[in-house]
Amino acid sequence: MRRTFLVCFLGLGLFLSSVPQAIAGWHEWSQTTRNQAIVDKSYADLGKWGGQCKKWVQKVVSLASGGAVTIPGNMPDPNDYRWYSGAYVVGMSTNIRNVKPGWIVQMKFKSNGVPHTFIVVGVTSSGMYVVESNYNKNEMVGLRFWTFTDFDTKVGSFYSLYYIL
Repeated sequence: MRRTFLVCFLGLGLFLSSVPQAIAGWHEWSQTTRNQAIVDKSYADLGKWGGQCKKWVQKVVSLASGGAVTIPGNMPDPNDYRWYSGAYVVGMSTNIRNVKPGWIVQMKFKSNGVPHTFIVVGVTSSGMYVVESNYNKNEMVGLRFWTFTDFDTKVGSFYSLYYIL
Protein backbone atom coordinates (compact mmCIF):
# COMPACT_ATOMS: atom_id res chain seq x y z
CA MET A 1 0.00 0.00 0.00
CA ARG A 2 2.76 2.41 0.97
CA ARG A 3 4.75 1.63 -2.20
CA THR A 4 1.65 2.17 -4.36
CA PHE A 5 1.06 5.54 -2.71
CA LEU A 6 4.69 6.55 -3.28
CA VAL A 7 4.58 5.54 -6.95
CA CYS A 8 1.30 7.44 -7.46
CA PHE A 9 2.71 10.48 -5.64
CA LEU A 10 5.87 10.46 -7.78
CA GLY A 11 3.79 9.99 -10.92
CA LEU A 12 1.63 12.96 -9.97
CA GLY A 13 4.77 15.04 -9.41
CA LEU A 14 6.11 14.13 -12.85
CA PHE A 15 2.74 14.93 -14.42
CA LEU A 16 2.51 18.32 -12.72
CA SER A 17 6.04 19.23 -13.74
CA SER A 18 5.07 18.63 -17.38
CA VAL A 19 1.92 20.80 -17.24
CA PRO A 20 2.39 23.99 -19.28
CA GLN A 21 3.59 26.91 -17.20
CA ALA A 22 0.65 28.98 -18.44
CA ILE A 23 -1.71 27.07 -16.17
CA ALA A 24 0.26 28.09 -13.11
CA GLY A 25 1.21 31.62 -14.09
CA TRP A 26 -0.69 33.05 -17.06
CA HIS A 27 -2.23 35.90 -15.06
CA GLU A 28 1.08 36.65 -13.34
CA TRP A 29 2.94 36.96 -16.65
CA SER A 30 3.64 40.36 -18.22
CA GLN A 31 1.41 41.37 -21.11
CA THR A 32 4.37 41.01 -23.48
CA THR A 33 4.90 37.41 -22.32
CA ARG A 34 1.20 36.55 -22.73
CA ASN A 35 1.18 38.09 -26.22
CA GLN A 36 4.28 36.09 -27.16
CA ALA A 37 2.70 32.85 -25.91
CA ILE A 38 -0.25 33.49 -28.26
CA VAL A 39 2.12 34.21 -31.16
CA ASP A 40 4.12 31.03 -30.44
CA LYS A 41 0.98 28.85 -30.32
CA SER A 42 -0.26 30.33 -33.59
CA TYR A 43 3.08 29.57 -35.32
CA ALA A 44 2.82 25.96 -34.12
CA ASP A 45 -0.23 25.49 -36.36
CA LEU A 46 1.28 26.82 -39.61
CA GLY A 47 0.47 24.50 -42.49
CA LYS A 48 -2.03 22.51 -40.44
CA TRP A 49 -5.80 22.30 -40.61
CA GLY A 50 -7.27 24.98 -38.32
CA GLY A 51 -10.95 25.06 -39.26
CA GLN A 52 -12.94 28.27 -39.09
CA CYS A 53 -10.91 31.36 -38.21
CA LYS A 54 -12.71 32.42 -35.00
CA LYS A 55 -12.79 28.92 -33.57
CA TRP A 56 -9.09 28.51 -34.38
CA VAL A 57 -8.18 31.76 -32.59
CA GLN A 58 -10.26 30.69 -29.58
CA LYS A 59 -8.36 27.39 -29.51
CA VAL A 60 -4.96 29.09 -29.79
CA VAL A 61 -5.70 31.44 -26.88
CA SER A 62 -6.98 28.58 -24.73
CA LEU A 63 -3.86 26.50 -25.45
CA ALA A 64 -1.48 29.45 -24.95
CA SER A 65 -3.06 30.23 -21.57
CA GLY A 66 -3.21 26.61 -20.47
CA GLY A 67 -7.00 26.91 -20.36
CA ALA A 68 -6.90 30.01 -18.13
CA VAL A 69 -8.67 32.13 -20.77
CA THR A 70 -11.77 31.36 -22.80
CA ILE A 71 -12.75 33.87 -25.47
CA PRO A 72 -16.48 34.68 -25.47
CA GLY A 73 -18.79 34.38 -28.45
CA ASN A 74 -19.52 37.12 -30.97
CA MET A 75 -22.13 39.83 -30.70
CA PRO A 76 -24.83 40.27 -31.75
CA ASP A 77 -24.58 37.08 -33.79
CA PRO A 78 -21.95 34.41 -34.57
CA ASN A 79 -21.13 36.04 -37.92
CA ASP A 80 -20.28 39.46 -36.51
CA TYR A 81 -16.76 40.82 -36.01
CA ARG A 82 -17.01 41.83 -32.33
CA TRP A 83 -16.77 39.63 -29.23
CA TYR A 84 -18.91 40.01 -26.16
CA SER A 85 -16.97 41.40 -23.23
CA GLY A 86 -14.94 38.90 -21.30
CA ALA A 87 -13.01 39.10 -18.06
CA TYR A 88 -9.72 38.59 -19.92
CA VAL A 89 -10.50 40.04 -23.36
CA VAL A 90 -9.67 43.74 -23.70
CA GLY A 91 -11.07 45.64 -26.67
CA MET A 92 -8.89 48.44 -27.97
CA SER A 93 -10.20 51.65 -29.53
CA THR A 94 -7.19 52.44 -31.65
CA ASN A 95 -6.08 52.57 -35.26
CA ILE A 96 -4.94 49.33 -36.92
CA ARG A 97 -1.47 50.88 -37.26
CA ASN A 98 -1.07 50.62 -33.46
CA VAL A 99 -1.61 46.86 -33.37
CA LYS A 100 0.96 44.72 -31.53
CA PRO A 101 2.11 41.10 -31.91
CA GLY A 102 -0.21 38.79 -29.99
CA TRP A 103 -3.25 40.99 -30.52
CA ILE A 104 -6.32 39.60 -32.23
CA VAL A 105 -8.17 41.33 -35.04
CA GLN A 106 -11.77 40.66 -35.94
CA MET A 107 -12.98 42.36 -39.10
CA LYS A 108 -15.33 42.17 -42.02
CA PHE A 109 -14.69 43.03 -45.63
CA LYS A 110 -16.43 46.17 -46.90
CA SER A 111 -17.20 44.59 -50.27
CA ASN A 112 -19.21 41.59 -49.08
CA GLY A 113 -19.54 41.74 -45.29
CA VAL A 114 -17.64 38.47 -44.80
CA PRO A 115 -16.05 38.41 -41.33
CA HIS A 116 -12.54 37.20 -40.55
CA THR A 117 -10.40 36.78 -37.41
CA PHE A 118 -6.61 36.52 -37.15
CA ILE A 119 -3.64 36.88 -34.81
CA VAL A 120 -1.02 39.55 -35.43
CA VAL A 121 2.48 38.05 -35.14
CA GLY A 122 4.62 40.95 -36.37
CA VAL A 123 4.35 44.63 -37.26
CA THR A 124 6.35 46.93 -39.54
CA SER A 125 5.84 50.58 -40.43
CA SER A 126 3.88 49.54 -43.53
CA GLY A 127 1.84 46.57 -42.33
CA MET A 128 1.43 43.46 -40.24
CA TYR A 129 2.27 39.78 -40.41
CA VAL A 130 -0.73 37.67 -39.49
CA VAL A 131 -1.34 34.01 -38.78
CA GLU A 132 -4.86 32.98 -39.69
CA SER A 133 -7.01 30.01 -40.49
CA ASN A 134 -9.32 29.72 -43.48
CA TYR A 135 -8.30 32.93 -45.26
CA ASN A 136 -8.31 31.08 -48.58
CA LYS A 137 -11.47 29.13 -47.66
CA ASN A 138 -9.45 25.92 -47.23
CA GLU A 139 -9.46 25.93 -43.39
CA MET A 140 -5.64 25.76 -43.34
CA VAL A 141 -3.46 27.93 -41.10
CA GLY A 142 -1.15 30.28 -42.95
CA LEU A 143 1.10 33.30 -42.56
CA ARG A 144 0.86 36.42 -44.71
CA PHE A 145 1.83 40.09 -44.74
CA TRP A 146 -1.01 42.58 -44.97
CA THR A 147 -0.19 46.23 -45.69
CA PHE A 148 -2.08 48.82 -43.68
CA THR A 149 -3.06 50.55 -46.94
CA ASP A 150 -4.62 47.34 -48.29
CA PHE A 151 -6.33 46.70 -44.93
CA ASP A 152 -7.81 50.24 -44.97
CA THR A 153 -9.04 49.75 -48.54
CA LYS A 154 -10.66 46.35 -47.94
CA VAL A 155 -11.85 46.72 -44.34
CA GLY A 156 -12.13 50.43 -43.53
CA SER A 157 -13.42 50.88 -40.00
CA PHE A 158 -15.14 47.48 -39.77
CA TYR A 159 -12.72 45.88 -37.31
CA SER A 160 -12.12 45.30 -33.61
CA LEU A 161 -8.76 44.88 -31.88
CA TYR A 162 -8.21 42.81 -28.73
CA TYR A 163 -5.47 41.74 -26.41
CA ILE A 164 -5.79 38.95 -23.89
CA LEU A 165 -5.11 39.40 -20.17
